[in-house]
Amino acid sequence: PFQSLPTTTHPDTLRRSSSHPTQAAIPQQPILRSEPASLPAASSGKVEILDPSKLEKLRCAVRRQFDFYFGDANYAKDNFLRGQADDDGWTSFRLVSKFNRVRELTTDLDLIRSCLDTSEIVELSDCGDWIRRRM
Repeated sequence: PFQSLPTTTHPDTLRRSSSHPTQAAIPQQPILRSEPASLPAASSGKVEILDPSKLEKLRCAVRRQFDFYFGDANYAKDNFLRGQADDDGWTSFRLVSKFNRVRELTTDLDLIRSCLDTSEIVELSDCGDWIRRRM
């Protein structure tokens, strides 16, 4: 049976204890948001304050990693990544964001999206959920 949740718990901070719909939801730590220079550390889940130069280096590293994945040299031989794309070349942004090398850099999807704005190799869909090589 369903257990009622405390009224102070926001639905966005919940996760199901299992995939079964009758399982009670358990609280999950909310993602902490602060100034743009604050990023969740990929390995610890803690918030790390980065100075502007480190933030810019991180932004460049994230963009370079996605540019590598979808660049001419890698994409042509990456059967897995090409196999995930639909007929128009769109691949799940969340899937690629979970690749190990990306997760080592950051798990902040909003930060990753902002890093890709300047990429000449990849483009994001208008909704931000899909990524592909630029046409």
